[in-house]
Amino acid sequence: MKKIEKELRQAVKKAVISFNQHKTKPLVSQKPVKIAITFLVSHFADVAELLPNVKRTSGLKVEYTAKNMTEAYKTFELLVLAASGTSALLTQLI
Repeated sequence: MKKIEKELRQAVKKAVISFNQHKTKPLVSQKPVKIAITFLVSHFADVAELLPNVKRTSGLKVEYTAKNMTEAYKTFELLVLAASGTSALLTQLI
């Protein structure tokens, strides 16, 4: 873990220096942002599609369109947390 942390710190430092020297530009995403998530099991997708803007595209896959990357990330995080909670709940029932 310490090796990974060291490599991440070096990479971030290098990226900041490069940005400050105008050698790189920040990544800017196209808007709107379309996201697709493929879950490991169908009941995670069942829970995900309860959100109004999430569309089920197959047994394991859902898609949604967000206004921007911040909204896309927050929705992704919510869906991952919902899947985790569903898994924990089902584990307790078994």
